[in-house]
Amino acid sequence: MRTLITGFGAIADSLGEDPHMLRLHGEPCHALALQKTPRFSWDCVVDPDPHALERAQGVYAIPHCHSSLDSVPDKESYEAAVITSPAHTRQSLLDTFPNLKAIMLEKPLGPDLDLAEHFLDQCESRNIQVQVNFWRRGVKDYLALAQGSELEKRIGTFQTGFALYGNGLFNNGSHLVDFIQFLLGPIQAVQALSEAERLEHSPIPGDYRLSLALTLASGAVITLQPLDFEHYREVSLDLWGTRGRISFAQECFNSYFFPVSENRTLDNAHEIAWDQMTTLPFSTLGALTSLYDNLYQSVTDPDAGLLSPASAALRKEKLLNQALLSARKGGTIIAV
Repeated sequence: MRTLITGFGAIADSLGEDPHMLRLHGEPCHALALQKTPRFSWDCVVDPDPHALERAQGVYAIPHCHSSLDSVPDKESYEAAVITSPAHTRQSLLDTFPNLKAIMLEKPLGPDLDLAEHFLDQCESRNIQVQVNFWRRGVKDYLALAQGSELEKRIGTFQTGFALYGNGLFNNGSHLVDFIQFLLGPIQAVQALSEAERLEHSPIPGDYRLSLALTLASGAVITLQPLDFEHYREVSLDLWGTRGRISFAQECFNSYFFPVSENRTLDNAHEIAWDQMTTLPFSTLGALTSLYDNLYQSVTDPDAGLLSPASAALRKEKLLNQALLSARKGGTIIAV
């Protein structure tokens, strides 16, 4: 499928120059993932920044580089688009390219919920498959853990969990909320545990930092707490079950298991053995490429489902907006 990228910044391009991201992700940016996904024929970049267009031409030898969507020739020939440009650009792309079949989308889905829903309604009416880059859903080991009862086999019945994020609720916070739903199922209620603080500098303009609690269908609660990345980075999820604990740490690139053992301070009791940690052999390599392969399959096979569908991403954005509403109401628990 002939493919274009609109917006050629970090997630589309420059993350691919970070040696650590290359080691852990394999293809940490869309440009590298597309180069390893032959089903998508990427030959166009749209970005108002001349430097971005120079990189597209010089680094990736992209022949068609334009400062606006209107400047792209042969608009009818494009069947796939990667949207990493700001949220307000979603609608114009749909209006410009009439024959799209597939979209790879970066969060957020739109500048507000109404426009996001309108965008997705139009995609559905035109039978455009929309995959959202929540990359953890493309990790084969995480997918295996989420299927069936694999997580329960490892840690038993889930009891409680803790998560840390930074750089914005709708940025890294949304990735963790998505990961929680992916592994543990739907969230039933949300409660703000702090006031919502606007971030002056964040990847998503106007984002917030907020402490919150998520209640699952079982009644178990997971809390999310924000960190200031000026001191250090962490995006992590810690899950405690009846038979053990699993921790996804260091941006969730590394996974660890802690078993239950005899308690060292009390007879006839048990504990989580912090000193018996096992590193799990999970690999995050190729996650984004897996999402692209799945997107292509969803276009060619009507029965194939998307790993990270826009419908799930929309529910998540609604949930995060309900968390902000809870903060405005002084921490009221809001059913999702």
